[in-house]
Amino acid sequence: MTSQEEKPATRHSYVIDPENVAEMARLIKQDQLFTRAMGGPLAGLTTEQLAHLNQILDIGCGPGGWAMDIAAAYPDKQITGIDISTNMIAYARMLAQEKQYANATFLEMNALEPFDFPDASFDLINARTILGFVKRPDWRPFIQACSRTLRTGGILRLTEADDWSSTTSPALDHIFDLCGRAFRLANYGFSPTGRTFGIAPMLIRFLREAGYQHIKKQAYIIDFSAGTTEHDEWYHNYRVTLQLLKPLITRLGGISEGEYKLLYDQAMEEMEQSDFYGVLFFVTISGEKQ
Repeated sequence: MTSQEEKPATRHSYVIDPENVAEMARLIKQDQLFTRAMGGPLAGLTTEQLAHLNQILDIGCGPGGWAMDIAAAYPDKQITGIDISTNMIAYARMLAQEKQYANATFLEMNALEPFDFPDASFDLINARTILGFVKRPDWRPFIQACSRTLRTGGILRLTEADDWSSTTSPALDHIFDLCGRAFRLANYGFSPTGRTFGIAPMLIRFLREAGYQHIKKQAYIIDFSAGTTEHDEWYHNYRVTLQLLKPLITRLGGISEGEYKLLYDQAMEEMEQSDFYGVLFFVTISGEKQ
């Protein structure tokens, strides 16, 4: 039996412990990097679409970065963020209270279980980089759950990277290959080989199957080569991410912990070289519920 201070561990499908403090710090920064690359939290939506958004849901909100951007930029809109992590929801609530965002609500909720919302509750449902906790068999039920809670004419907006990134670092490229293999064996993504995540074409397919109309596809690129403003930020992002993923990679990637450490150290060293080049491609797929 647990004491009052203890809480049973939450069952989750996230590739990283959702209560990990280092992961929370990484996600805070990653939110900013993605939003900046996209040109704002609601970039791509028309003036008419924005006018009809009153209730917004952010799935897998983490520490609340995207939702907080919405709360600040659109005080007339109500934003709700959900996440399975107790720590991240507590952080988001604290920050919203500190900034006095009365239009931001954060709830602890598992996005792979039936949403605890009535039908047709939201005008927009947003989810970014959720591939790390939505496994292959869970995508269609997830889309169905989103459709149930969207109002007619509401928008489902999904943003994912289709691979880790393309770089000139041999060691980093090797790690990405190992990550891809591990993800595929762990039942994430749709690539038959693990070389990519294979998620972009599947998002389009899922929305079409679910009857969404006016499906839009928007691609983005982040250049984090040496000398760019994004370089240091992505260097630190990968430095943390690839450490947090080490248990998965060494378990399923076919490499020992010692070998992985040598490869990781080499990758970080190569990223710091003046001739390092790297780009990340990601896409936003959105559609309107009929």
